[in-house]
Amino acid sequence: MTSLRRILALPAVLAVALTGCGPGARDASPPVRGAACMADPGADDGYCDRFMTDLGRRTPLSADQAEPARAAETAVALALSGRVLDRCNSGEGSCAELTAWGERPATPDEIRDRLAPIDPAAVVRASGPADPAVAGSVVFGALVGTVCVYGHQRFNKGPDRVYASGPLPGGTCLADQ
Repeated sequence: MTSLRRILALPAVLAVALTGCGPGARDASPPVRGAACMADPGADDGYCDRFMTDLGRRTPLSADQAEPARAAETAVALALSGRVLDRCNSGEGSCAELTAWGERPATPDEIRDRLAPIDPAAVVRASGPADPAVAGSVVFGALVGTVCVYGHQRFNKGPDRVYASGPLPGGTCLADQ
Protein backbone atom coordinates (compact mmCIF):
# COMPACT_ATOMS: atom_id res chain seq x y z
CA MET A 1 0.00 0.00 0.00
CA THR A 2 2.96 2.33 0.66
CA SER A 3 4.11 2.01 -2.95
CA LEU A 4 0.59 2.86 -4.17
CA ARG A 5 0.53 5.99 -2.04
CA ARG A 6 3.93 6.91 -3.46
CA ILE A 7 2.67 6.41 -7.02
CA LEU A 8 -0.38 8.57 -6.46
CA ALA A 9 1.52 11.20 -4.44
CA LEU A 10 4.17 11.82 -7.11
CA PRO A 11 2.26 13.88 -9.65
CA ALA A 12 3.96 14.26 -13.00
CA VAL A 13 1.57 17.01 -13.99
CA LEU A 14 0.99 20.22 -12.09
CA ALA A 15 -2.28 21.95 -12.88
CA VAL A 16 -2.05 25.61 -11.95
CA ALA A 17 -4.99 28.00 -12.02
CA LEU A 18 -3.94 31.52 -12.92
CA THR A 19 -6.70 34.00 -12.12
CA GLY A 20 -4.99 37.37 -11.95
CA CYS A 21 -4.60 39.79 -9.06
CA GLY A 22 -6.29 42.84 -7.69
CA PRO A 23 -9.92 43.97 -7.44
CA GLY A 24 -12.10 42.73 -10.26
CA ALA A 25 -9.45 40.40 -11.66
CA ARG A 26 -11.77 37.42 -11.38
CA ASP A 27 -14.51 39.27 -13.23
CA ALA A 28 -12.17 40.25 -16.06
CA SER A 29 -11.49 36.77 -17.44
CA PRO A 30 -12.03 33.09 -16.64
CA PRO A 31 -9.19 31.09 -15.09
CA VAL A 32 -6.47 29.85 -17.42
CA ARG A 33 -5.07 26.39 -16.78
CA GLY A 34 -1.52 25.29 -17.42
CA ALA A 35 0.44 22.09 -16.98
CA ALA A 36 4.05 21.10 -16.55
CA CYS A 37 5.79 17.75 -16.92
CA MET A 38 8.39 16.52 -14.46
CA ALA A 39 10.12 13.44 -15.84
CA ASP A 40 11.23 10.64 -13.56
CA PRO A 41 14.87 9.61 -13.41
CA GLY A 42 15.42 7.19 -16.26
CA ALA A 43 12.92 8.89 -18.56
CA ASP A 44 14.11 9.45 -22.10
CA ASP A 45 14.64 12.97 -23.49
CA GLY A 46 11.38 13.05 -25.46
CA TYR A 47 9.07 11.85 -22.68
CA CYS A 48 7.79 15.25 -21.57
CA ASP A 49 7.15 16.41 -25.14
CA ARG A 50 5.12 13.28 -25.89
CA PHE A 51 3.24 13.48 -22.60
CA MET A 52 2.32 17.15 -23.01
CA THR A 53 1.23 16.66 -26.64
CA ASP A 54 -1.04 13.80 -25.59
CA LEU A 55 -2.41 15.74 -22.61
CA GLY A 56 -3.23 18.74 -24.82
CA ARG A 57 -5.40 16.54 -27.05
CA ARG A 58 -7.49 15.04 -24.23
CA THR A 59 -10.95 16.21 -23.22
CA PRO A 60 -10.77 17.81 -19.77
CA LEU A 61 -12.71 16.14 -16.99
CA SER A 62 -15.75 17.93 -15.59
CA ALA A 63 -16.07 18.77 -11.91
CA ASP A 64 -18.54 15.87 -11.57
CA GLN A 65 -15.87 13.46 -12.82
CA ALA A 66 -13.21 14.44 -10.25
CA GLU A 67 -14.12 11.83 -7.62
CA PRO A 68 -14.77 9.00 -10.13
CA ALA A 69 -11.40 9.86 -11.73
CA ARG A 70 -9.56 9.50 -8.41
CA ALA A 71 -11.34 6.19 -7.75
CA ALA A 72 -10.51 4.94 -11.27
CA GLU A 73 -6.83 5.89 -10.89
CA THR A 74 -6.66 4.02 -7.60
CA ALA A 75 -8.41 0.93 -9.01
CA VAL A 76 -6.05 0.75 -11.98
CA ALA A 77 -2.95 1.36 -9.85
CA LEU A 78 -4.01 -1.44 -7.49
CA ALA A 79 -4.73 -3.80 -10.39
CA LEU A 80 -1.31 -3.12 -11.90
CA SER A 81 0.54 -3.44 -8.62
CA GLY A 82 2.48 -6.66 -8.32
CA ARG A 83 1.64 -6.72 -4.59
CA VAL A 84 5.10 -8.18 -4.03
CA LEU A 85 5.24 -7.42 -0.29
CA ASP A 86 1.63 -8.53 0.35
CA ARG A 87 2.18 -11.76 -1.57
CA CYS A 88 5.46 -12.40 0.23
CA ASN A 89 3.87 -11.82 3.66
CA SER A 90 0.89 -14.06 2.87
CA GLY A 91 3.12 -16.93 1.75
CA GLU A 92 2.01 -16.90 -1.90
CA GLY A 93 5.63 -17.45 -2.83
CA SER A 94 9.10 -17.04 -1.46
CA CYS A 95 10.08 -13.43 -0.85
CA ALA A 96 13.24 -13.83 -2.92
CA GLU A 97 11.30 -15.21 -5.91
CA LEU A 98 8.58 -12.56 -5.67
CA THR A 99 11.10 -9.74 -5.36
CA ALA A 100 13.01 -11.04 -8.39
CA TRP A 101 9.71 -11.25 -10.33
CA GLY A 102 8.81 -7.68 -9.31
CA GLU A 103 12.08 -6.41 -10.74
CA ARG A 104 11.60 -8.11 -14.12
CA PRO A 105 10.35 -5.92 -17.00
CA ALA A 106 6.57 -5.92 -17.38
CA THR A 107 5.10 -7.36 -20.56
CA PRO A 108 1.96 -6.25 -22.42
CA ASP A 109 0.34 -9.65 -21.79
CA GLU A 110 0.87 -9.41 -18.01
CA ILE A 111 -0.49 -5.85 -17.88
CA ARG A 112 -3.47 -6.76 -20.10
CA ASP A 113 -4.32 -9.67 -17.77
CA ARG A 114 -4.23 -7.40 -14.71
CA LEU A 115 -6.46 -4.79 -16.39
CA ALA A 116 -9.00 -7.29 -17.80
CA PRO A 117 -11.30 -7.21 -14.72
CA ILE A 118 -11.48 -3.39 -14.99
CA ASP A 119 -11.64 -2.99 -18.79
CA PRO A 120 -11.49 -6.14 -20.94
CA ALA A 121 -10.95 -3.90 -24.00
CA ALA A 122 -8.01 -1.97 -22.47
CA VAL A 123 -5.31 -1.06 -24.97
CA VAL A 124 -1.93 -2.37 -23.80
CA ARG A 125 1.28 -2.48 -25.83
CA ALA A 126 4.99 -1.80 -25.83
CA SER A 127 5.35 1.99 -25.89
CA GLY A 128 5.74 3.57 -29.30
CA PRO A 129 7.45 6.76 -30.48
CA ALA A 130 4.35 8.94 -29.95
CA ASP A 131 3.01 7.41 -26.73
CA PRO A 132 2.85 9.41 -23.46
CA ALA A 133 5.21 6.91 -21.86
CA VAL A 134 8.85 6.32 -21.08
CA ALA A 135 10.60 4.57 -23.97
CA GLY A 136 10.88 0.84 -23.37
CA SER A 137 7.88 0.66 -21.03
CA VAL A 138 4.45 -0.89 -21.44
CA VAL A 139 1.80 1.75 -22.12
CA PHE A 140 -1.86 1.19 -21.20
CA GLY A 141 -5.20 2.93 -21.62
CA ALA A 142 -8.41 1.74 -19.96
CA LEU A 143 -11.92 3.15 -19.89
CA VAL A 144 -13.34 3.13 -16.37
CA GLY A 145 -16.89 4.43 -16.50
CA THR A 146 -16.52 7.71 -18.41
CA VAL A 147 -12.90 8.28 -17.38
CA CYS A 148 -9.80 7.26 -19.31
CA VAL A 149 -7.02 5.92 -17.13
CA TYR A 150 -3.66 5.65 -18.85
CA GLY A 151 0.02 5.49 -18.04
CA HIS A 152 3.08 3.31 -18.29
CA GLN A 153 4.83 0.55 -16.39
CA ARG A 154 8.40 -0.69 -16.65
CA PHE A 155 8.57 -3.47 -14.03
CA ASN A 156 6.12 -6.02 -12.62
CA LYS A 157 6.08 -4.45 -9.16
CA GLY A 158 3.73 -1.64 -10.18
CA PRO A 159 2.97 1.21 -12.57
CA ASP A 160 5.39 4.10 -12.97
CA ARG A 161 2.57 6.54 -13.71
CA VAL A 162 -1.22 6.39 -13.72
CA TYR A 163 -3.30 9.34 -14.96
CA ALA A 164 -7.02 9.98 -15.32
CA SER A 165 -8.43 12.25 -18.00
CA GLY A 166 -11.04 12.50 -20.66
CA PRO A 167 -10.69 10.65 -23.93
CA LEU A 168 -8.69 11.63 -26.98
CA PRO A 169 -10.55 13.20 -29.94
CA GLY A 170 -11.47 9.78 -31.43
CA GLY A 171 -13.02 8.73 -28.10
CA THR A 172 -10.16 6.36 -27.24
CA CYS A 173 -7.99 6.33 -24.13
CA LEU A 174 -4.77 5.64 -26.04
CA ALA A 175 -3.92 6.75 -29.55
CA ASP A 176 -3.43 4.16 -32.27
CA GLN A 177 0.16 3.44 -33.29
